[in-house]
Amino acid sequence: MKGLSKQLRYPTWTSCTHITSLWKNPKETRGFLTISVYFRWPPRDRFVGADRILVPCKLAACSAPRSEVYECNLSFAFPARSLETTSQNPQHNVSPDPPPRESERRICCDKGCNSGRWPLQRNSIQAIVPRSTKIAGHPIIWHCLTAIAKVPHIQEVCMIGYYDESVFRDFIKDASKEFPQIKIVYLREYQALGTAGGLYHFRDAILKGKPERFFVLNADVCCSFPLNDMLKLFEDKDAEAVILGTRVSEDAASNFGCIVSDAHTRRVLHYVEKPESHISNLINCGVYLFSTECIFPSIRSAIKKRTDRPRLVSYPSSENLESSFFQDDDEETKNEVLRLEQDILSDLADSKQFFVYETKDFWRQIKTAGSAVPANALYLQKAMQTGSKELAKPSANILPPVFIHPSAHVDPTAKLGPNVSIGPRVVVGAGVRIKEAIVLEDVEIKHDACILYSIIGWNSRVGAWARVEGTPTPVNSHTTSIVKNGVKVQSITILGKECGVGDEVRVQNCVCLPFKELKRVRFPHKAPLSSSKMSAHHACLQKHGQAGNRAGIPNKGAKGISYFTPAQEPPSGTASDPQPDGKPIPKLFQPLKIRGLTLQNRIMLSPLCQYSAEDGHLTPWHMAHLGGIISRGPGLAVIEATAVLPEGRITPEDSGIWSDKHVEGEYGLKRIVEFAHSQNQKIAIQIAHAGRKASAVAPWLSMGALATEDVGGWPGNVRGPSSVPYNEDHATPKELSLADIEELKKAWRAAVKRAIAAGFDVIEIHNAHGYLLHSFVSPISNKRTDKYGGSFENRVRLTLEIVELTRKEMPDSMPLFLRLSATDWLEHSEQESWTVEDSARLAVLLAERGVDLLDVSSGGNSPEQKIKGGPGYQAGFSKTIKKAVGDKLLVSAVGSIRSGKQAQAIISGEGEGSMGSQELDLIVAGRMFQKNPGLVWTWAEELEVQINVANQIRWGFGGRPGAPRKKDFQLEL
Repeated sequence: MKGLSKQLRYPTWTSCTHITSLWKNPKETRGFLTISVYFRWPPRDRFVGADRILVPCKLAACSAPRSEVYECNLSFAFPARSLETTSQNPQHNVSPDPPPRESERRICCDKGCNSGRWPLQRNSIQAIVPRSTKIAGHPIIWHCLTAIAKVPHIQEVCMIGYYDESVFRDFIKDASKEFPQIKIVYLREYQALGTAGGLYHFRDAILKGKPERFFVLNADVCCSFPLNDMLKLFEDKDAEAVILGTRVSEDAASNFGCIVSDAHTRRVLHYVEKPESHISNLINCGVYLFSTECIFPSIRSAIKKRTDRPRLVSYPSSENLESSFFQDDDEETKNEVLRLEQDILSDLADSKQFFVYETKDFWRQIKTAGSAVPANALYLQKAMQTGSKELAKPSANILPPVFIHPSAHVDPTAKLGPNVSIGPRVVVGAGVRIKEAIVLEDVEIKHDACILYSIIGWNSRVGAWARVEGTPTPVNSHTTSIVKNGVKVQSITILGKECGVGDEVRVQNCVCLPFKELKRVRFPHKAPLSSSKMSAHHACLQKHGQAGNRAGIPNKGAKGISYFTPAQEPPSGTASDPQPDGKPIPKLFQPLKIRGLTLQNRIMLSPLCQYSAEDGHLTPWHMAHLGGIISRGPGLAVIEATAVLPEGRITPEDSGIWSDKHVEGEYGLKRIVEFAHSQNQKIAIQIAHAGRKASAVAPWLSMGALATEDVGGWPGNVRGPSSVPYNEDHATPKELSLADIEELKKAWRAAVKRAIAAGFDVIEIHNAHGYLLHSFVSPISNKRTDKYGGSFENRVRLTLEIVELTRKEMPDSMPLFLRLSATDWLEHSEQESWTVEDSARLAVLLAERGVDLLDVSSGGNSPEQKIKGGPGYQAGFSKTIKKAVGDKLLVSAVGSIRSGKQAQAIISGEGEGSMGSQELDLIVAGRMFQKNPGLVWTWAEELEVQINVANQIRWGFGGRPGAPRKKDFQLEL
């Protein structure tokens, strides 16, 4: 072990235990914090870290003033640089530092070793991973130290491990600058004891200051470490132990320690480590708070039991008890490890005041090198939510969150994000796409390369047009492996140290050893081959028409997409310029530039509620519904009204964006965004709150029925500006207090951040159809007497505040739309209502605050409305508003626009059905797209405009590219 540890300049993944002690007498100041770190060689499939080798380790921490002890266990990767080093045994010191003074008591804790075989030769381990893994711009251990530093009075951190002291010198120096209030030292250990064994072994040091309790944190997880919340539960329940828990799927639960608890008291009733059958989906997060009078007698009792009877090695279910086996005496003698989870927690649940604190925040276990990628995403998203200034500023090509080291050079045309970390001195070329990836120091990525779901090792090179890609896994998955063609493979692709990927080479779902060169190899008169794991679709060009020495015809894939799909260049819906007949392109099919975005035509898919989501999550229906329309070329497609809060949905089946989970997943918002971008199309999201019209049922069930609690509704929690129901069938809303409004704005801001993180090109605010913001601006529904009610200025206040906070979170290059009901259609009534004149007045204020386009609709706020329908019946409102705002604001029209000629007349202000001579900027269609997903194509034919259509569709209408064109064929070939 000594010789091998010297070969490893930088260890990678580590598993640590932090112990923080606060002593009984708060006036004494001799207490301290100690963190001990134990290093182990990794078992199988832990051999590659994001930046270094995977190495489990331990860490413990203690603090003053002396009143309580916290202990924690956690797994991390960090650059192995240490500063002050002190050995457990002075005769082994290699540091010039003097031995510790008697007053500098150190608490050490051992987590125990993990057995397993090396998957690689030992001499190759050193080079497979780069030297300093950075997760969200920092070593993983930094996130641990950040959590510990929030506990008051921590003074010292000790790391205890098997490696030579020089391994950590630089890291400790760097960490001491980040955490100057904490002294960090390294203690070298020579025997594995396990977490419980380590606690007991160092019990004299821990108990010397008479602590009452302490935390234990396992370091093989990334989370927010809610230590203060656990401490409060401990005190409220007069507990002897508290464990941190979280919910996972039933399928995943058996991979962790499972907790059965009382739902009301939160007391732990039963604990089983990795059960063979389902027990509970509440699992152990690896963070604990123990009373010293509880844990040490429990460990002593476990030691006594071990000496009295053989140790049960396997832990089967009751139905499979025969499959258990026991250690023999020789093996018992060799293995003195005492594990906290297997040996202690079950007995605590049976006999002690043992409680669970269930966290709703993020949690992820870090067991493999590939785990660095989801850990990176979680910490980056947390940094974005807290407004970290370390992250790159969002822009058209930076999809947050993204961390770029100051010394890195990224070409302005490269597109990064979301969830990307770029290390020191990295060079990223033009047109590069990087998503869900970690790029370590000194890497070079040449132009037009694509890096997806991958880790690029230090000093590696990725050639032009190359693809290094993994496969996304569901956000709730706790594994980084997938099954492809019956074979289990890594979902995350990892390049080791100094790997080279040649031009146009594709590397997918694999781990590449250090110093490997992956090239395309060409043989005379044969299709090109690749030494990498290339798609046969790309590697074999002979089937695409290659003959003799003539070059083949590749089916070029879309850039920056995690899967293969043919590139659409130009995007579907783009008019040929010039047209074959020489005629000018009608305005409807002219491009429209809005800030940093260019739409290929002026036809927009209106947000269409589908009432088909599950707990706010999109489903395959949404993919099919939107995908068929998007691929056929509207200039912009808008996802349906998406609620910022659960109670902000129209029905229980509405889509939502109140949770980060809505962004991820197989059918998360990111997936539909990626599909749109794979088609070279633009996509928007409409962010909304239903207000007093919430908790309804899907309209095909009833046009007015209330969704009661038994069908997932929330009639008792419907909110509005005033306690005025929409009608007798809807719930009477609770009036939003000023505090409620502030919470609403916080939720809205968080939703905007999630929309940006998902990669949307445009955000639209829903201020129409009687939903929350519309109900505030209209005196029909707003009867308030405070600053949000009464005058026009007060009633529009919330809308303007929402606009301002939304614009503030968005990149300058990203357009902001707002959908507005131009009128309540209550001009026949004597009641004061919202009118088109009010809308024109508001439009000027919106333009001043950064709204780019007003999506004008009408009505929806009163059952007494009298709509005057007809072809293009709302276009007149749009033109009135456009006349008032002029060029300050783009304005669209929507509603009963049924033909291309009608749409062209309305937008141009010329011809039959123009609804006036005022020109508009965009036409919005909804139901017509549902009836005909190829509406853009249909309208182009009506206007005799030649447009491009998706490759997979167009070739069948007029032959393959190069075939004679049919006279009546209006698609661009």
